[in-house]
Formats: sequence, structure tokens, C-alpha cells
Amino acid sequence: MLTAIREKATGWIAWILVGIITLTFALWGIQSYFEGPDRAAVAVVNGTEIENTTYQNALTERRRALVNRFGRNFSSDYFATDAFKQQVLDALIDDILLQSEQIERGYRIGDDQLRTLIRTATEFQGENGFDAERYQALLRSEGFTVTQYEAEQRLRLAIAQMQRGFLDTVFVRDDDVDAIAALLQQRRDAEYVVLAADRFTDEAEISAEQIQQHYDQNPEQFRAPDQMRVEYLQMSVEQIAQRIEPTEEELQAHYNQNQDEFNEPDRRRASHILIAVAADASEDVEFAALRRANDIADQAKDGSDFAELANTHSDDSGSAANGGDLGFIEPGMMVAPFESAVFAMDLDEIRGPVRSKFGFHIIKLTELKVGAKRSFESVRDAIVERERRQQAELQFAEHAETFTNLAYEHSHTLDVAAEELGLEVQKSDWFSRDEGDGIAAAEGVRRAAFSESVRVDQFNSDTVQVDADTVVAVRQLDFKESEIRPFDEVRDGIEATLLAKQAAIRAEEAGTELVAELNSGGDWEALIGELELIAEPLPAERNAATDPEQRQILAEVFRVPAPNGGPVVAGMRLASGGHAIYRLTAVTAGDVANMDDDVKQRVRTELERRYGFDQYLSYRRDLRDRAEIEIREGQL
Repeated sequence: MLTAIREKATGWIAWILVGIITLTFALWGIQSYFEGPDRAAVAVVNGTEIENTTYQNALTERRRALVNRFGRNFSSDYFATDAFKQQVLDALIDDILLQSEQIERGYRIGDDQLRTLIRTATEFQGENGFDAERYQALLRSEGFTVTQYEAEQRLRLAIAQMQRGFLDTVFVRDDDVDAIAALLQQRRDAEYVVLAADRFTDEAEISAEQIQQHYDQNPEQFRAPDQMRVEYLQMSVEQIAQRIEPTEEELQAHYNQNQDEFNEPDRRRASHILIAVAADASEDVEFAALRRANDIADQAKDGSDFAELANTHSDDSGSAANGGDLGFIEPGMMVAPFESAVFAMDLDEIRGPVRSKFGFHIIKLTELKVGAKRSFESVRDAIVERERRQQAELQFAEHAETFTNLAYEHSHTLDVAAEELGLEVQKSDWFSRDEGDGIAAAEGVRRAAFSESVRVDQFNSDTVQVDADTVVAVRQLDFKESEIRPFDEVRDGIEATLLAKQAAIRAEEAGTELVAELNSGGDWEALIGELELIAEPLPAERNAATDPEQRQILAEVFRVPAPNGGPVVAGMRLASGGHAIYRLTAVTAGDVANMDDDVKQRVRTELERRYGFDQYLSYRRDLRDRAEIEIREGQL
């Protein structure tokens, strides 16, 4: 289709195309051609349009935020999904609705509030505090003018102000706090046995007729999807780096310019006692924790054994058993307030309380190792790799546009781009739209391979950004239409599936019979003994199980009513196909009367947060329900 246009747009066909284009400009104006999709609205909210440019900018900003948060390992395939696009569009719609509400209800952000927000933002700080030049440069790099950025921040602050109105006005009754605290601290005594499915595999019998019948009745289960093989050209920073050999002068210069990075840092060994308190705790809770921390610090400074104090009082269970020992600490390992204190202390000094987001720390410096300068020879191999990487990243950026242009301009071959850039055309294995190995493991590659221009028109694909360091272009090599796989090819799999299902059914039947006997007065120990089963205790606390099977059983145990006059005995199907039988003998509520105030306060804070957020979400849903919203799917 597109091939025909490219190759035959000459002679009288070309004149017809020119005539159509001329007529279009005459009727709608040339400006409609240039404005085109960028000016088109992707949605209209109460008469306010969300232009494509606004939407595309929001997509870019959200992509950047996710990559910055999760690093290079974040899958870029997610960015092409409908869920990602809808999430970004929903946020823009909410912004318009909330902005209208903010204006109508009179929320205002003063200049002083805005100035404080900007001047204290970490990203705008220089050596001497707020750096105006850095501020403006960062905004330019993100595509903002100062006016645009400050307007957006005013909106964000106003919306946050509205949200705080819900969060700060929630009322939580003491009875609710006590009930939830008691429930969260509840303990349940139970034990269980498992009738594994494979115990009944030998009893299962599957005939050839059943296997054939299953195949005949469920043909779509065995349909092989469309499959394709491609040849592809891949350019990556790693490939380029392998061809680079830095000179000795470059290596020495790199060492001289980055000597601080090659010095072994000071290492300090410290012990601590943590008095835990939430970052957003009330003043009363924080004051009580501080008073307790001061008392323990005074004991430590007066000569009491620090390890014993840590073992008795520290809320950091991981280190308390070791006398509070945290091992050796290097810069960047700990939260800032704690680390600053440790690296300012003298050997055997005790300091604190030091406040961090975890609570109050009493710290003792127990050992000190001064860092040493590492020689050029000892770090030369590392510098070679770093220099290769840096030079490769520069070359990758320079060659990426050439790669794209050559793959497009010579759309019937990848050989030209390969020769120009010193790359090798490679071939993939078979893959489908939904899964593949090697280069086809990337969703973007599969999507490009099955696009109309590659699948139908036999062109090279557009360049695919597999990750931050790799680009790929593909062209079709071979294609297989979807088909039902032959019976002989899937027979063994069908048999295994039917055997597993029958064994699971037998396990459930046997488990149901056992539960019925136990609930009819049968003796637990005797009956499970006859089946050669050994009961295992379940953890008593709701979230204490680590084994996946135990977690599944424990979740069910915490759902059933408490025993009333006798144990609760029941069964359940397991994800493994087996059947579990459990016996719940006792339920102990959390002791609210003797519960620490900070535990109750954490429950209250969490309830307030949840209730407030639920109200805020209801408010936003109500705004949507009352709004007139038109989403233009074709523009997304």
C-alpha cells in the first residue's frame, strides 16, 4: 500500500495528489496543515479543551518522573500501554476540575507561600542556598518559563490546600481506634495439615478418548498465534563502548579530575539505640519519646553499659540483639541527620538524642578507620570502563539520529545503516505479538514488527527505543499465520493438565471428608495420623507468615469467626492444587489497656489518613460525575 504510493507517485498520479492537496489548502487554509494534531484536543472538560501538546508534555513529564524514580531498570514498554496514557489523561482532567473548584471556592496562594516553596526546594539549591540562575536554567531544561512554572505551583499548592481540608478535619472516635488496634494486635492459635495433590496422582486415570475430547472441545486453547521472524539492527552504548580504547592521557586525566571518587572513604562503626516515633507524630507523642530518649542517653553517658541499654530499650529489633551495633558506615549509607552526627563524633563518644524520620537515636562511635588514597594503577581498570562508557554515551547520542534517518531513507534494507555505523544485521527467533525472547522480549520491538508498515508494506520499522542505551530497527524476515496446533504436539500437555485437575479434585474430596469427620466429633490427632499427616502450627500473628502456602492459609484463618464452644475446623483449596485442613483453637484480642500510646497513635493517624483520603476521593468522583467530559480516543 505505502510502497505503491512511494514508487508510483509520478506522472498523472502525482498531479492528482497535488490537486487534492491544493484543494485541501484552498478549503481549510494552510494553517490547518501546520497546526494539525498538535493543536487538536484530546479531551474537553466542561468546555475546556486539553490540547494534544499539553497531553504530550504531561506524558513526557510522567515518563521522566518514573525513570528518575526507578532508574534504568524501569520497563519502557509500560509507556506505550493504554493504562499509562489513561492515567496521565485522568490527572489532567482532575487538574481542570480541581482548578475550577479552587477558583470558585476562593482558595488563594499568596506570593510569600509560593516564594517559600521555591526558595526551599532542594533542586534549586546552590552552595550558598537558593540559586536563581540554577532555578531558571533547570526550568528552561524542562521546557518551562518562570511564569508557567509558578502558575503550575500555585495550582498544586491550592489543590494540596483543598486536600488538607479533608485530611485535617476528619474525626476518629476513640472506640474506633481501640477496636482497630485490638484487631491488628489479635493473635490466633491454629495448626494445619495439607493433602497434596500429587498424593492422588496415581489414583487419577485419563483415557485417550478424554484427551482427544478435550482437544476437540477446546480448539482455541491450542491456537498458536501469528508468529514472525525479523532481521534487526541494534545500536547500544555497550556495543560502542567495546570498540573504544581510551589513551593513557585520557585515563590519567580522568583519574586526576575525579580523585575524590577513587579515595577510600572514612569508615566508622557505630551502635545506636532507637526510640521510634513517626515523622508526623503529634507533639505529645514526640515529647514523650524525646523525654524517654534523653533519660536513656543520660544513663549511657553516665557509664551504663551501652549494649545492655540497646538490648533493653531500642526499637530497632535488627540491631538491639547485637547491642545496637550497626557495623561500619560509609557516606551515603544512612539518613542524613544520623550520618552527620556519626561523621562528626570522636571515638567512644556518645551523642544524642538525634532526630531522624525513624525517631530519636542515641549513638556511640565504637571504631574508626581513616580512608586512604588509591593509586592510579589500582583503579586503572575501573577508569578504563568508565571512560569507555562516557565516550560511548557521547557517540551514541551523535549516531542515534543517523541510525534513524538511514533506516527510514533506505526503507527496504538495513544493510546501508549497518555499513555506515559499523553494525551487524542480526536475525531473531520466532515470536508472537505477546511474547518473545532475545530482542523480541521488548514489547516495543514486537509492536513495531507487527505494525502495518513492517508486516504489510515490508518497510523497515521506525526506530524503537528499547531502553535508555539501546535503539533497534527491524524488518520482516518470515511470517506464520495463526493456526491450531496439531493434536500430537499438545497431547502430553493435555494429559498432564487433566491428571493434575483430577488429582486436585480427589485431594479436595478427601479433605472435605476429613473435615466432616472432625466436625462430627472425630479426634484430630487420630484422624490425621491415619493419613500419615503431621500438623504444623501457624504463626499466631496476622502478617507473620513468610511461606506463600502458610500466608494463604493464615489469611483464611483470620477471616473465620472465633471458636465458640470448640475448635473451628475447616478446609480450603490451595493455589498448588492441594487441600489444607486447619484447626483454630483460640483467639486473643490485642490488650488495648496495656498497649503503648505510640501504637494507638499510629492507628489513629492511619485511620485519619484513610478516612480523609476516602472523603477526598469521593469529592473528586463527585466532581467527575457532575462534569461534562468528552474523551477523543483517536487522539490519545
